[in-house]
Amino acid sequence: VLMRVKNTLDSPVDWRLNFYYSSYGGYAEQASLSVNGNNVWSTGSSCNVCTRLQTVSLPANRISTIIIVVGSGPPSSTRTSHLAFFDETLNLPQGLEWVDDLDTVEEL
Repeated sequence: VLMRVKNTLDSPVDWRLNFYYSSYGGYAEQASLSVNGNNVWSTGSSCNVCTRLQTVSLPANRISTIIIVVGSGPPSSTRTSHLAFFDETLNLPQGLEWVDDLDTVEEL
């Protein structure tokens, strides 16, 4: 998941991200979260249905990029890869707003 969020305030804003994820260290299927290119959290351990409650601080007066990755290995009948948000975590705190500034490809 790639998210772009603008902090419109003159001070940093903390945003609590609540999500479920999967990982399996035996196949190097790691989950991670980064903000503006800086790793905030990652795991290499095995976890089928895990919960992560992670607060990230978004800098003042700028657009930030948040990336959450849940890795996946070869197909398996015993493992699944998943990422899901809960507790209205995608409702942004005051001072933050979604940004949709990724370029799009025009049809030829």
